Amino acid sequence: MRRFFTLLIWFGLFFPLALSAMIMSSMRPWILDRAFYEGVVNDDRVYDVLLNGELANQFNQQIFAADQLPVAALNSALRQLMTPNDLRTQSAYVVNELVDFIQGRASKFDISIDLASVKTALSGAAGQRFAATLAASLPFCQSDQTSIAPAGTLPRCISSHMSIAATAAQIAHALPAALTNAPDRLLLSNTLDLQTDLSSLDWFLGVTVRSGLDMAIVMVILLTVLVGILLSYLRGSDLYGSLRWLSKSLFVPASIFLLVGMILANPLVANALQSTAIQASDAFSQALANMTVLIVQRAGSGLLLTGALTGVIALVLFMLSWRTDTNERSAVKMVQVQIN
Repeated sequence: MRRFFTLLIWFGLFFPLALSAMIMSSMRPWILDRAFYEGVVNDDRVYDVLLNGELANQFNQQIFAADQLPVAALNSALRQLMTPNDLRTQSAYVVNELVDFIQGRASKFDISIDLASVKTALSGAAGQRFAATLAASLPFCQSDQTSIAPAGTLPRCISSHMSIAATAAQIAHALPAALTNAPDRLLLSNTLDLQTDLSSLDWFLGVTVRSGLDMAIVMVILLTVLVGILLSYLRGSDLYGSLRWLSKSLFVPASIFLLVGMILANPLVANALQSTAIQASDAFSQALANMTVLIVQRAGSGLLLTGALTGVIALVLFMLSWRTDTNERSAVKMVQVQIN
């Protein structure tokens, strides 16, 4: 009965705890690494996708809300202001903000684009190019459609009595007014605020993503150790049996992590994922596949290292059990000799 009870606790509590502790420990080195995030965002195809729709949608929502310019036309015009290289520079700022958020130097984080340089550029020669490109890409107005929305300032289509050049001049003239109340940053994600969104965790002193993860890892490891010691005591009749059972219990998750880590870190897997990226039909899928390759390789290396470390701990426990057994047998023989 005790054997069945301990086996039930092992499957229901110890094994999940051990896996959780090992997974979090394997993730910690790379999920808090600045270089990892720099590698993730270092792909021009991600920026190309932004320039092909997402930026235009956000400009319409946050800058030109009253105008609601056609997305295709706005996409073309925005390329006169922002290039993949510009967005890469912006991404470096985002990565720095993310690392500061993780390390606790900032309590808020969002993905956003600095519009100060864009607003300055629109007031100069870039504004003329923006207006000309936007006008050239606008559709002609339908019979029941006004060129400017009721509450807007920029033309959303070309009137029948207006030329493209005249529409471009109209846009250039109206741009300063359209940008008067424009924010200094264009948000691409919701803001994560530790002080507001995680207010229930205020009892943590100086809670940060890093400290929260570290604390969670320590707590799960301690709980795993306590459950393991309890089960080894229940399962083993002596120190030898307890150590031998505990070493076998750790060998199981260690073997799983070593196997999965070797598979994920294998160059063949990376090559297969790279082939999938090349065969993807669109740029975003290719960029996403490349990001997946990077994450899989880092995760595989982490799992492999954690599995190896856990295997070493299990091996040490096994050797201690063997030494304990040898010492006990030697003691028994000495007692027998003394009795004889």
